[in-house]
Amino acid sequence: MNRWEKKQIPQKVVYEDIGYDMHKNVNVFACICPSCGLHIMRFDDNDIKCFDGDEKEMFLASMPHEVYTELNFCNRCGQRLDWS
Repeated sequence: MNRWEKKQIPQKVVYEDIGYDMHKNVNVFACICPSCGLHIMRFDDNDIKCFDGDEKEMFLASMPHEVYTELNFCNRCGQRLDWS
């Protein structure tokens, strides 16, 4: 299997708290490509709806539905993404 065929196998997106923005006084979160590390989407405390679930559910509840239904590939490396 060559590297392009491997990129067609969906990999789970990494959901991560990437730090604190002192200028805005908020925590910053990202959805990250598991292959190349691209921050596919970044958002902060102000973007997150009140949610008392786990981290992945918090990310999915805060994103527009179109992001994880239409963004199936990483823009940088072409990795097929699994948002589940």
